[in-house]
Amino acid sequence: MTHSVVLLTGCDANFYDFMAETLASLEALGLGQQADIGILDLGLSADQIAALRAKGYAVVAPEWTLNVPQELRKSYLVGFDARTCLQKYFPGYEVYLWFDADAWAQTDEFFHTLVKGAREQGAAFIREDGAGMTRNLMYNRWWYGHMVTSVGLLGGLRVAFPPAINAGIFALHHDAPHWGVWRTEYQNMIDRRRKLNLDQHALNAAVVLRGLPHQHAPARCNWICTLSAPRWNPQTKQFCEPTSDANPLSVLHLAGPDKRRNYTLAQVGGGEIVTPVTYEAYLKLR
Repeated sequence: MTHSVVLLTGCDANFYDFMAETLASLEALGLGQQADIGILDLGLSADQIAALRAKGYAVVAPEWTLNVPQELRKSYLVGFDARTCLQKYFPGYEVYLWFDADAWAQTDEFFHTLVKGAREQGAAFIREDGAGMTRNLMYNRWWYGHMVTSVGLLGGLRVAFPPAINAGIFALHHDAPHWGVWRTEYQNMIDRRRKLNLDQHALNAAVVLRGLPHQHAPARCNWICTLSAPRWNPQTKQFCEPTSDANPLSVLHLAGPDKRRNYTLAQVGGGEIVTPVTYEAYLKLR
């Protein structure tokens, strides 16, 4: 351990190429010199693990710590469990910053904002409330349906109504109460629903229903591209918010099944371009 902050991500063998772009984007911003970087092995191959360790990354295979039914215990799903107790696998850090392997960083704003928030409030989160972000019918059915059936009608509506905290990127202080409350809410949902893909619902329930302190980072620190397409600034050669201010996005999150899809993006100053919004596409555009 050489830093007080650890930046963590993880995936299985099939997702490795996306995580490689994630890591390349973080390193290009110099974040490997400001934080230690750790990897959760959720089913990586031996060659992939060796390549990661050769670059100096700590690679740890998590285990099941929650009471999860045996039929749900798929190796690539143990990451849902592991995110609620990251200190177990990477002990001794002050701040734990989780970064999904289908996201990549364009600027380091997210890092400094989230770390500062975790140090000051114990936790820093990012809501899905950026300009133009809207929930379609399918999203609403998934979000409201799972919240209501997981915590009840009144509590579920209370949690589901505001823009969701996205669990793909967040920072928690090592002794924040959020860890334990999140695990409790998540275990309750697993017991009640016998589903694992409710970790984000559990995090939102923990924060909203228990009134846990936290800071919000702006949505550009975890931009969900499927909810609102970014703009391209040909002058700065950056993806930016779809607003008149055209603030550069700090993180682009490739949520959804088609992560390399083409987007038709408006350009600052006029015109459009058609491009994926992956890190690889960004490097080509630059």
